[in-house]
Amino acid sequence: MISPARKAAYEVLLRVFEQDAYADRAFRSAAEGLDERERAFAQRLAYGSVQRVRTLDHAIGTLGRDYPGVRQRVLDEQNNIRRHVNVFVDGENVRFANGGATQVTNDSEVRIYPAISGG
Repeated sequence: MISPARKAAYEVLLRVFEQDAYADRAFRSAAEGLDERERAFAQRLAYGSVQRVRTLDHAIGTLGRDYPGVRQRVLDEQNNIRRHVNVFVDGENVRFANGGATQVTNDSEVRIYPAISGG
C-alpha cells in the first residue's frame, strides 16, 4: 500500500509536469488531510523532485536513456563530470559553477565537449 504522503507527492508531480501547475498550489490541495509529519515528508518529496528535474544531472540522465552510452561517457562512477569532458550550460563551464547541480531550463543550451590537450 502506498503511504498518503507518497500519494500526495505523486499527485503534485503529475499536476506540475502534466498540467503546468505551480508546485505550491498543487501541494496545498494534494496535502489536505495529512498530519504534520506526513505533510512535511510529502512536501520534501514533491519539491525535491521538482527541483531535481531541472538540473544538468537529470538532463544528462534523460539524454542517456535516449542515447545509450552517453551518460557513462560524460559521468564517472560517482556521477561527477569526467575529468576529460567539458560541459557548458548557456556558455558557462559547469565545472567552475555547480557541476551536475547546475540549473537548466527548457531554453538552456547544453554543450558537451571532450577535453583536448597536447603540445
